Amino acid sequence: RHLYTRTANTVQYGGIASSQVTISTSPTQIAPYRFSRMQLDICMMGSQAVYLGTSSVTVGSGAYLAGTAGTGIGIYSNEAIYGVCSAGTVALSIFESLSS
Repeated sequence: RHLYTRTANTVQYGGIASSQVTISTSPTQIAPYRFSRMQLDICMMGSQAVYLGTSSVTVGSGAYLAGTAGTGIGIYSNEAIYGVCSAGTVALSIFESLSS
């Protein structure tokens, strides 16, 4: 089946959704809570490290994602994910696997 929905910067096709987000020095939402999400894949598009966590994430408390283009991480959670970087901004590419 090919269900197509577009909202903000997210393109969703049935069981997948993709988007891009720019992370700054303030906690930035990478992906909202989504009940149907099985996996969230985050791919670095720049050269600035990003720290991942909740809405209160800091560079001292977040999970480290290396600042090398193409570096990625898979997260098995449907919770909201946030990111922050220590200086400037960096773009991330997001891919979500969704249940039907």
